[in-house]
This record gives sequence, structure tokens and C-alpha cells, in this order.
Amino acid sequence: MGAFFVELIKIKSYYQEYTKEISIGSTDLGLKLAVKTAQRRYKMSYGKRAALDTLREVAFGSITNAYAVLGAATTKLINIIKFTNSTDAIIYITADNSLDQIKMLPNSFLLLDVTAAKAVADGPIFIEIGTQYYLKYSADAPTEGACTIEALIIK
Repeated sequence: MGAFFVELIKIKSYYQEYTKEISIGSTDLGLKLAVKTAQRRYKMSYGKRAALDTLREVAFGSITNAYAVLGAATTKLINIIKFTNSTDAIIYITADNSLDQIKMLPNSFLLLDVTAAKAVADGPIFIEIGTQYYLKYSADAPTEGACTIEALIIK
């Protein structure tokens, strides 16, 4: 008694996955046919995905008047980046370790959406992989707070 064979059909594609279990069995009352859809799951794919990158942060005591590294270099393409200065000092941020590129007033932030310009002939604009940021204070050393970088990356 019971099932004399079970057939498992699994179809996978880039967009969806189906799994069907077909059981044909025998009982004292006759032949029994059971068809069960075990799983039907849609995988939506719209190209690349966005995710939060690792937080980069330097506390006020580690900020000097010479450029110091602000977290790790980028490892993914970045499309949105937020620089925050929660210290009580003016902070300069740069990506080339020599020029003052961004001036951050005390307790301020700068949010950049670099992919907003979509009408570029070569495609969207991103902050490239391997970009390293540096920071220093301007005149007076900070006595509280931190400087952070938060980013939205492309996976």
C-alpha cells in the first residue's frame, strides 16, 4: 500500500522557480492521484541592487590639522554619499590627500546624489571603487563629536 513512485519536477529560470511534486499511489479503494504544487516563488530582477555601505567614522580626538584617513577606501560603486560633521570645529574633507575639497561647518552634513544626472552619454555617474577620503580640522581642534561617511552602494 502507499505510493509506488514519486516524481519531482523542478524548473528554474532567472525570474522564477517552480517545484511540483506528483505522487501516484495505490490504496485498498483504488488508484489515487495527488498533484501538489510545493513551491512557487517569483524572483524579481530589475538589474543592480542598492545597499548600505560600511559606516566610516573618525572620532574628534583622532582628527588633526594634517590629513588623516577617514575610514576604508570604497569597495563598490557609490551613487549616494553623506558626509556628516558632528564636531564643534570646521573640517576639510578631500579624496586626494592634498587639496581642501569639501569644507564642513560644525554640526553640518552634505548629501550628494551623484547619479541624479541620468542624461550622461556614457551612462550614470558613480563614485569609483578605491576612492579614499581624508579629513583634517581647519583652525581649532574639535573637542566633541565625530565625522562620518554613509553611502548607498551598487551591488
